[in-house]
Amino acid sequence: MMLTQQQLTEQLRSIGIRRGEVLLVHSSLRSLGPVEGGAASVLAALLDVLGPEGTLMMPGFQSGSEYTFASQGICFDVRNTPSECGYLTEYFRRYPGTGRSLSPTHSMTVLGPAGDDLIRGHECCSVTAGWGSPFEHLIDAGGRILLLGASRNSMTMMHFLENTGGAPTLCAQQFRTSVIDMNGKIIETLIYPHMPVLYRNYSHAVDLLEKVGGLSSGMIGNARCELCDTGLLRRVAYAALKENPCAFIKVFNPGPDDGGAS
Repeated sequence: MMLTQQQLTEQLRSIGIRRGEVLLVHSSLRSLGPVEGGAASVLAALLDVLGPEGTLMMPGFQSGSEYTFASQGICFDVRNTPSECGYLTEYFRRYPGTGRSLSPTHSMTVLGPAGDDLIRGHECCSVTAGWGSPFEHLIDAGGRILLLGASRNSMTMMHFLENTGGAPTLCAQQFRTSVIDMNGKIIETLIYPHMPVLYRNYSHAVDLLEKVGGLSSGMIGNARCELCDTGLLRRVAYAALKENPCAFIKVFNPGPDDGGAS
């Protein structure tokens, strides 16, 4: 059955998304099943539920190893480099009014009144998913994360929580990278990337979140989707990392559905 925009709107509301909130969405359009109007209808439904006072954020970066990009001296053009985090994210990047953070490896896209505050200063972050990044700003804003058919291992917020919670995930070597801003200006950046070939078990963090009541779920189209409280996620993740800094790092070779290096 073809899913309509109105049905999407109703299902997004039923999962608990609130008008006026700040929402980070990780998505897999394919998992939703057939949608009348495709990505345009999904985005319209999200914006309708959030309302003009709400703010939407999505990942807008390239897929692949951050270490590889950094060691090769990536120059990331926020004007033209496509998002490789799913078709909806690329559609959102091109949507009128969408802003994009100045990060060589973890650029985020935003639309809404809180957007500028979420992405400000990202180019100054020596750890792209670290202090001062949009991930910290999202938590400070009381934002939540919607896994819209996406896997738990797609949740980039967990990189932030590992990087700031004591996990041994970062390279000791700093690399020189750069970003081209919307005006064509090249901005030099220095970053400590994630170490390559570290495989994660971020499902464990979401299990911990569910135990403390920070997770709601429901069906949107054909996909079971999850809505996560970022403040509670930070609390349970930091507690797990304090007990074991490698709490979310796998120690065996991953299967096809396991989270990979970033």
